[in-house]
Amino acid sequence: MGRGGLAELGRLRHYLIFGRKDNRAHREKLMKAIDDYVEEMTGDWTRLHAQNHKCD
Repeated sequence: MGRGGLAELGRLRHYLIFGRKDNRAHREKLMKAIDDYVEEMTGDWTRLHAQNHKCD
């Protein structure tokens, strides 16, 4: 999976966390599915998490 694909999934995950106002259970299922897919493609399910939490 290239950086472009991870970036798109990262934007979708961010939208699910911060942008949606509907049922939380559906949001969590979608986020889990994204994490599972990223893990399958990269071997590291936390790959998108690290992009959003940088310590400088």
